[in-house]
Amino acid sequence: MTKPLFILREIFWTNLILIVMMLSLALWDYSMDDHFGLADFPWFLTAFIVVDIASFFYNLYRLKKMGIDIGLPENQNGSLSKKVSLDLPTQKVLDLLKQNVWKFKTESKTETTEGTLVTMKYYRLIWNEKLEILIKEKNISESVVKITAGYKNHHKLMSAHSSWNSAIRHIAYFERELQKREHLHTDVNPPFISAT
Repeated sequence: MTKPLFILREIFWTNLILIVMMLSLALWDYSMDDHFGLADFPWFLTAFIVVDIASFFYNLYRLKKMGIDIGLPENQNGSLSKKVSLDLPTQKVLDLLKQNVWKFKTESKTETTEGTLVTMKYYRLIWNEKLEILIKEKNISESVVKITAGYKNHHKLMSAHSSWNSAIRHIAYFERELQKREHLHTDVNPPFISAT
C-alpha cells in the first residue's frame, strides 16, 4: 500500500466508530427538532478525533526523524522496523544484549538464514507486543542490527498506529544504547592503523 493511501486508511479506520457515533447522535438530534447544524455534533467526540489525528501526525513526524519509512509494507502491519549499522562484530552485539544493564531480558535466540534473531522481553510488554532484534554480520568487525517492535499478531480491526508509541520508544532505546556502547568500544579499542 502506498504511503498516502496508508495514512488515509489509518486516519479513517481509527476514527470510524467515533465518526459513526457522531453522525448517529447528530441524526438523532435532527429527528427530534428538525434542525441540523455544527452545534449538533457532540464536542467530546470531535475532540477525541482531533486529538487522535494530531497524535497520528506527531508520530509520523517522529518516525520520519528516526528514519523509519512507513511506505514499506513491513511498517504497515502493526510493527515498526529500523536497521542500524554498527562498528561492532556480531558476537559483541550479542554479548551486549545479554548484559544486565538493559531494561529487557533475552527471551530466545535463534539462528536464521538472515542472521541471529533475538527475542527480547520487557516486564511491561503486554501479551501481544513483540520486540525482536536481528543481528546480521556485515564483515568481521561490522554488523547490521534490525530492531522490530510492535504487535505479534495484528488484527485486521486494529489500526497499525495504535502500537507506534511503545514501538518508537523501544526502537529509540535500543538504537541509543547500542550506539553508546559502539562509541565506548571504539574508544577502548581504537582501530589499528599500520605505520608504513
